[in-house]
Amino acid sequence: MSSESQRDHREHRAAFHIRTSNPDVVYAAALPEMGDMGRSSASLSHETDGRLLLSVEGEDISALRAAVNSYLRIIMIAEEMQEVLK
Repeated sequence: MSSESQRDHREHRAAFHIRTSNPDVVYAAALPEMGDMGRSSASLSHETDGRLLLSVEGEDISALRAAVNSYLRIIMIAEEMQEVLK
């Protein structure tokens, strides 16, 4: 199997609906970090109710866990920085 087709075959998925006080700022801060990271990938989108949707996929459970930890940490830092800058 080529590496291209392996990246298209993500068996493990997680989705998080994130409520934040300023979703536009968090979205703009986290968006550059989203995308394909080899064994995992993630996307971030706005939901109609103002929340953000973080979708993470991994080739295996370890890749999924590592990606979830990384992306949730990025979002948490973006949220915390809003408080520091007030």
